[in-house]
Amino acid sequence: MTTVATDGYSIACDTQACWGDMRVSSSRNKIHKINGEYVGCAGGSEFIAGYLNYLKGEGDMPETSDPYSFLFLTKGGVYLSTDIRFPRLKVSKVMAIGSGREYALGAMLAGASPLAAVRIAKKLDTATGGSVKVFYKSAL
Repeated sequence: MTTVATDGYSIACDTQACWGDMRVSSSRNKIHKINGEYVGCAGGSEFIAGYLNYLKGEGDMPETSDPYSFLFLTKGGVYLSTDIRFPRLKVSKVMAIGSGREYALGAMLAGASPLAAVRIAKKLDTATGGSVKVFYKSAL
């Protein structure tokens, strides 16, 4: 799956894509800047692509029965969505999504930055890999 982590000031992700238990890519972009906010994505790529287009105003809201999560870093705070039919939930600044979320949350609660937290998750979660990208709230 993936790991996306934020501390309210930056948001970081790995770039590995999996199909089931098989790694299929190490260059997947999982954080997108849309409408003045960063959107971190975890879940099936087809659904995520449809949802990102919906956020851009370029299509209808997609449907899926697969699990997914979205983490939003905005000027107004950090928001989580695990069901797009309902409003986003404002959460604490320290938050992570994806299969490596527990590792990343533990690392950040121990003082690691989101960048370092995703690097730690890469060492422990087999579905987190590739390179690590980081984006800063100040660039919004």
